[in-house]
Amino acid sequence: YLLSQSVLSIIVFHILGENVSGNFILAMSLSNTFGVVASYGMRNFQVSDIEGKYTEGTYVASRYLTSAVGFISLSVFVLCQGYTLRVTIVLIVYMVFKLSETFVDVYQAINQKKMRMDIIGKSLIARSITTFFAFSLCLYFTKDIILSIIAMAIAAFVIIFFYDRQASRRLVEINYSKVKEQMLGLLVECFPLVSYLFISNSIMSIPRYYLEKYQGEAVLGFYGNIALPTLIIQVGAAYIFCPLISVFAQLYKEKDKKGFVLLLGKVFLGIGVISVVSIIGCIFLGDFGLVLLYKAKILPYSYLLIPVVIVTILNAIVWFLCALLTVIRDFKGLIISNLVALVITFVLSIIWIKSYSASGVNYTLYVALVVEII
Repeated sequence: YLLSQSVLSIIVFHILGENVSGNFILAMSLSNTFGVVASYGMRNFQVSDIEGKYTEGTYVASRYLTSAVGFISLSVFVLCQGYTLRVTIVLIVYMVFKLSETFVDVYQAINQKKMRMDIIGKSLIARSITTFFAFSLCLYFTKDIILSIIAMAIAAFVIIFFYDRQASRRLVEINYSKVKEQMLGLLVECFPLVSYLFISNSIMSIPRYYLEKYQGEAVLGFYGNIALPTLIIQVGAAYIFCPLISVFAQLYKEKDKKGFVLLLGKVFLGIGVISVVSIIGCIFLGDFGLVLLYKAKILPYSYLLIPVVIVTILNAIVWFLCALLTVIRDFKGLIISNLVALVITFVLSIIWIKSYSASGVNYTLYVALVVEII
């Protein structure tokens, strides 16, 4: 699914050029940050709620409210930034698509708790195909990025409404009878999670924001397009640990320290293997792959590839450790570690991106993510 989304930016790059591609990547980056508000950071919390403290109906109902807040928050932010009307519309419309991901998340958590990851996989495959063709065909025929994003959003919501929603309802009874009495408690308890995730996504988005601000949308377009293929590494790492969240929660509940630590070691080993293979692949095939995707005009920026891969690996480790802190309900640790990294990111972005351009993004994230991991 993420591969199909990454390819969309490549298609925009080829059809409409690096400037529009930069706008598209900015939209993806900002929607990731404000999408956290919409999802409210509940996925790992919901999956690890194995005792059913809150009803599934409460989780689903809360997503309507948080999605509205996330959309309004992004819209207000974008309108205050002084972008052109067309760029503003691109950013807001892309957030509509992003809401499809945050909304399906609540149904996928239900499926994961029932050990039905196959349902999630089928949904991801279906949305990969339909959103890819809806976007790329619309872009090819209309050359209009806004209409293409709208077509992609419609395709995604159709799959969610007719497949994910119905599949979840067949597994559990989604009862809304306790929503009024449980909603506030759920939102209050998960507030540290949405705070941490908003901060965490800001850590990755702030350097790109300043890169566009100081160096222009074309440079951001080149940097973002080099970074997009490396997200497959992050997905590979997430593939290892995301399905294990419920297992970690069960081991923690049973106080099985040996089993918990053993599984922890296996996950780190898996991430390590993926990291080594990825770096070796980039050393030998990096330039060839970039030219294949973007043609020769990307080569002046190919030196960014391996540093971006390292950033992606560090971010995958952060994802995993933050998921574990959620499982053991150490919300204080989540907030403190991410706040420290955020401050570092903000300060170093202003200093280094002015001086080192796109490389400054990587330098900033090296320091911020390593400190957060520690």
